[in-house]
Amino acid sequence: MLKKKKSNDLCVKIEKIKLDLINAIERQHLDKIDYTALLTPNANNNDKPTHMLFNDEDNQANSRLIDLKKELNAYTTFIKTVYKKNSFGMINTIGTKDVNGDGHIIPWEEFNFYHVPLGGVIRNLTQMQLDIRVVEATCIH
Repeated sequence: MLKKKKSNDLCVKIEKIKLDLINAIERQHLDKIDYTALLTPNANNNDKPTHMLFNDEDNQANSRLIDLKKELNAYTTFIKTVYKKNSFGMINTIGTKDVNGDGHIIPWEEFNFYHVPLGGVIRNLTQMQLDIRVVEATCIH
């Protein structure tokens, strides 16, 4: 049950980030996202999500992304220690190798959220929720 609570808490946190982004960018006051009606004219807007998730003065991830990354890492550690399972690389907060550039590592925050259109940000956050549920399901078996 602890695994389920941790998974739920993390998915709820991610859902709140998505809801806050949509409400701010669409200038709405939704209590819940209606994914069937999420055809937004702002789906290609990458300035507002970046502005909401990164500090303007230094372009570093703000506390919301930093906290999310810490919680994702804590969840991965919890699964590894309590259930002796791993996340199979599904929950990767290490970063991504830049294959088009000099091969340096692009930080997780930058790769998933910096100058990414709203539609892509929502997709990336939803994929994280799905990955959490898959990892949770692997602990049952």
